[in-house]
This record gives sequence, structure tokens and C-alpha cells, in this order.
Amino acid sequence: MEQKRKNLLMCFVTLILVSGLAGGAFAAEVEWDGGGSDNLWATSENWVGDALPTGNQAVIDNSSVQQPLVCDGVTASAYGFILSSGNASPCTLTVTGGSLTISNDKMMLGTSNGGEGILNMSGGNVLAADGIIVGNWAAASGTFNMSGGTFTSEYIVLPGTGWWDQFVVGNEIPGTLNMSGGAIIATGDMILSRANGSGTVNMTGGTIDISGTIFASYGSSSPCEFNLDGGTVTASELTMNSRGRLYLTEGVMILDGNKESIVQGYIDNGWITAYGTQSAVIVDYDVTNSGKTTIIGCPDLTPPVVEAGENQAVLLQDGAVQLAGTATDDGEPNPSLDIEWTRISGPVTVVFDPCNTVEAPAVTFPEAGTYVLRLTADDGQTVVYDEVTIMVDNPTCQDIIDDGLKKASDVSGPEGTPDCYVDLYDFALLAGEWLSCSNPQDHECELYSTHIRIITWNIEHLGYRTPIRTTAQRELVGERMLDMGGDVFVLQEIGYDNAFATVVNRMNELSSDNWMSYRNGRDNAIVYNTDKLEIIEAPKHWPDPGDAAYPYCGSRPPVTMVFKAVGGGYSFRVIGIHIYPYDLQIKTDQAIWLNNKVQVLLNDPEETHNIILCGDYNPGKDHQVGPLKVFEDGEILFNVPKENGPGTGWDKRFECDFFSVTSSSMAKIKGGTCYVNEPEEFGETYLEFEETYSDHFPVFIDVTAP
Repeated sequence: MEQKRKNLLMCFVTLILVSGLAGGAFAAEVEWDGGGSDNLWATSENWVGDALPTGNQAVIDNSSVQQPLVCDGVTASAYGFILSSGNASPCTLTVTGGSLTISNDKMMLGTSNGGEGILNMSGGNVLAADGIIVGNWAAASGTFNMSGGTFTSEYIVLPGTGWWDQFVVGNEIPGTLNMSGGAIIATGDMILSRANGSGTVNMTGGTIDISGTIFASYGSSSPCEFNLDGGTVTASELTMNSRGRLYLTEGVMILDGNKESIVQGYIDNGWITAYGTQSAVIVDYDVTNSGKTTIIGCPDLTPPVVEAGENQAVLLQDGAVQLAGTATDDGEPNPSLDIEWTRISGPVTVVFDPCNTVEAPAVTFPEAGTYVLRLTADDGQTVVYDEVTIMVDNPTCQDIIDDGLKKASDVSGPEGTPDCYVDLYDFALLAGEWLSCSNPQDHECELYSTHIRIITWNIEHLGYRTPIRTTAQRELVGERMLDMGGDVFVLQEIGYDNAFATVVNRMNELSSDNWMSYRNGRDNAIVYNTDKLEIIEAPKHWPDPGDAAYPYCGSRPPVTMVFKAVGGGYSFRVIGIHIYPYDLQIKTDQAIWLNNKVQVLLNDPEETHNIILCGDYNPGKDHQVGPLKVFEDGEILFNVPKENGPGTGWDKRFECDFFSVTSSSMAKIKGGTCYVNEPEEFGETYLEFEETYSDHFPVFIDVTAP
């Protein structure tokens, strides 16, 4: 008895599930038998039991009888609708006028066991309140041919088993929408290909208006195609994956809001093409349609090419700014190109001179601020634009000094200090000091002392070379460093702590200035004058030791510090390096790595752009390759040419020691060159110099530091 109860319960549950899947809400089914004198839906004799399916599920599953028609004067309705559920031959519903309302359940074209359902619509109105599925489940297929009328659905799915309120084309089986006219309105989403179905839309005319999203393949391993050869499709969004394709010719798709970058990604992936190519797809936002993204195809025409020019940062007091816009076209479809400049954003209206319809006008900004200007070109078919950002600043004199923009000849003003003007105050000071100090090369000259001298020097195994230097020789190294008049010394091959300490201690014994030092092992070190330098960032390994950083020479990581002159206006970063070993490719890789690291610094808005890289590059005999060549060819660091030379050591037979700087730093180097301190300048032969000091000569630059 207990077993019978269980069996009865199982049958009851199964009945519920089957009824739910077939009809969604357990409405009774009324089948079409075509037994009336005509084929009109509204003729009750055409339905089993001679009763219209109003309030019930209408089922058309017999292709051997006359197929139903909804035409002018007919008002038809049903709770739900199934067109062909397992019939091997197609079942067809034709709508030419009148109205058909499917009030509660879905409208399904072709469902289960090989059923093929076809809806032909050329007029009238159809409302599918719970969605339509074109091609649904289990070896069935569905086709919707539309040339006129209005079809309204909450959702559209081509097809779909999901039993969702959607317009689905292709769900587990093929579903096709062929549209040449009329209007489809969906208050929800439209899905092409779902649950391994293949959905296809062939559109040559009419309109499709989707309030929600068009999904080009949704959870399906089968492809879907939207062939937009005419008509207009509007939707909130377009979502695609690698199985979805949108092919454009004369049709238009319009999406809400700014979806330009998303659509461009689909184009770049090859998922959207026009006339067989990605380049013929044109996408724009807020140009063709206000506040919307428009996708069109351009047949055999090249859209205009527009360049608004490079972004600029200018000073308000400099007056009008010259724009560098260009706009070119292939002359099709119109020989002339309409050009217009407009202000997109900015605090106030700007003035274009001579007008805003030329490629490169001058523009005047009445107030400081950030302005975005747009150059638009229209060839009669395609509208293309490009934008440029102009940052207009109205700095104070102190701002100009702090940013390092003060002119070198601005040395005085009404208060006896620089005033950001070059005028008689500056001339009077220069003329008055001329006789007392007229040699710019004199490091002690007060008039020309507003600079920082940076010296790089490989001091050849200070602590452990053979024979080992004596304490007296190490002290002489310190004395020579003072004699060279440096403010920052970037040293390589420093050797042991006690040897290096002897050098720095000697400098502090003989100088009234205070000298500090930092070293990162036995190779790279920085010695700097704290009386003349304000330290912005203390010396340290570079990059930070935790960076696993220097991928080529673990024992020779670079060192760095950021400083500015005491009372100065802008800061400098110094990076000391020793590129090693002798393998040319490894040295080249090190230089590329250093270049990239400097670029990272320049990308940091808090970082100074005045960056100086210096040290022993070990470039090798062939300077056409290797690290020196990397810096010569780069757009980040530039090699500072030597005023004298050639040769920085080994009896002038090799070049190892260099400066490479950013463009901002290059503009601040006196003379734009570096200088080699040769032994002859100190009355020594090369051999005498090498015996006491090093086989490398010091190299220095003087950097202006207002």
C-alpha cells in the first residue's frame, strides 16, 4: 500500500512538471483542426470542440489542414500559443491585418520533436505579452517572416528554452527572423542563440526597438548572425561574445548612452563588420544621434581623418594659442569637407580666429582652466571628430620659480629678488657685477654660483685593488673630490666601508661644508653636500630592495636621491649606475630596463621630471649597439655630449662614463654638455693619476639651480 502511494505521488509530480514545461501556467490546450468553411482564426468551427481558444492555450499542430489566418476585421486572442509541436511538416500562422493577443503565456514557433513553426506577418497587430520564442527545443525549428504590421513582445528570444519572458531566436535549435518591413517592439531583451541554439536575423527594412539588451549569443556554443542590411535597430545595449556576429551594410543600429569603446572592442575582435571588413564600420557617440551610440557601415568610402593636435599646457598671459588641427578626406561622397571647432568643456566661451571653420585657427582663452576643444569633419555621409585638451594656467611668479620655468637672465626685481620679468633690474645687477666676476667657468664666482655640480667617477676598487691603496692615497681621493668643486658625487667601485669612510672623513676635515654619504654594498655610492643641498628624498637603493629589482647585477643595484639647491625652486633626481658585466646583450637589456624604470617615474604625477642618470656604462667597443645606443635612440633619456675628450680612462683609450638625462634636465645643463676632468688639468700624467686615484677620469655637469 505504501509503495502505491509513492507511485501515485511520483506520477502526480511528473504531471505537474510536464504541464508546467509545456504550457507554463497549466491552461487547457485547444487545437486547430481547420474544420470550418474558411481559415479564419475567429471561426470557432476551426478549433476542436468548435470553441475559440480565448483564455486557453492555442495549439496549431496539424499541417494537413488549412492553416489559420488573422486578417482585417479579426480580433483574436489566447492564453498562450504553440505553432507546431512535433509535426514533421511546417505549420503556419499568417497575419495580414486585425489583431492577435497572446495574453499570459509565451508564443512559441516550433517546439519539440522536430516541429517546424512559421509565422508570416504583413500587417495588423500582434501582442505576445509573455514573450516569443522562435525555434524552441528538441530538433524543432522556427521562422518569423515579417514585412509589415506591428509585433509587440515583452522579450524576444531567437531561439529559447528558458521559458523566460524574452524574445528568443534559436534555442537549442535553429530560429530565424526575416524582416523587410513593419515594426517589432520589445519592452525587455532580445536574445539570439541560447542554450546551443543558432539564431539568425536577416533584416532589410523596418524597425526593431528593444528597450533592454540585444544579446548576440547567450550561453550557446552555436553561432548567431545578425545581418543588418537595411532598417533601424534601437536598443539600450549590445552584448556580444566570440560566437556572435553583426554584419552591416545599409542598416543602422543605435544604442543608448556612450557605448563607443565597447562597440569598438567588438569591431577590433572582428565580431562586427560592414561590407566584409572591419574598417568599413563607423561608430560614433553623440554625433549622428544626440546622447546615443550609432553603428553604421560605409561602403567603399574612406571616412574623414581628423587630428585635433597634441594636448598643450600654456600660460594665460601668453595670449592666443595656435591650434594644429588637420582634416583630410577622399572626396567621396562630396568633394568638400565641412569642418567645425567647438568647445566641449571649459570655464568660459573661447574665441577662434579667424573663425571656427578652418583646420588650424588661433584660440584665445579669457580665463585659466582646462578646456576640451573638438574638431569635427563631415563628408556628407560620415561625421568624425577628434579632441584636444588645453590646460591654461595663470601662475604666480613663485609658481613659475617652483616649476623651474624662470628665465636664467631673471636675477633681480624691485625687491632685489627674481620677479619673473627680464628688465632693467636684471641688467643693472649684471652690469654692476660684471667687473668683479666676468668668467662663467669660475666655480667660485658668486654671480654664476647658482648651479649644482654633479660628478660621476669610477674610483677603481677603492678598498681592495692590487696593490691596496694606502690611507694617505684614500685621503688624496677625498682631497681631489673637493678640488673638483662638486656638490654631488656619484661613485662606482667604492670597495670596503673603512676605505670609503676615510675618503668622506677627509672631505669633512678639510671643508667647512658638511658632507654625507650613502652606499649600497661595495659598488655604487652617493656623496653630497648638505649645506648646499636640500634633500627631498634621502639616498636609497633604486628601485626599493623589496622590488627584486635589479634583474642583472644583484650586487650592483643603482642608488638614487632627490634634492634641490638650498633656496632653489625645483628638484632633481640623480640615479647612479654601474652597467655590468661584459656580455653585450646583457648590458643592452640592462639599459632597456633602466629606460623603462625612468619612464615609470615620469608617469608618476608626484615625481620630478628632472632626472639625471649617470655612471659607468661599460658600453663596449662598438657604440652602435649596447647601452649607449639604447639611450641615444630613446625618447626618455638623452645622452649628454662631452665638451672635451675623447676618452674617460685607460690612457684615453676607452669611453665608459656618461650622463643620460630627461629632456627637462637637458634644458637646465649649462652649455648642454658634460666635461671630463683630465689628469693634465691637475699637472699629472695619466700613470701618476692612475697610481693614486683611478683608471677612470671624473665626468661632471653643472645644473642651473635658481
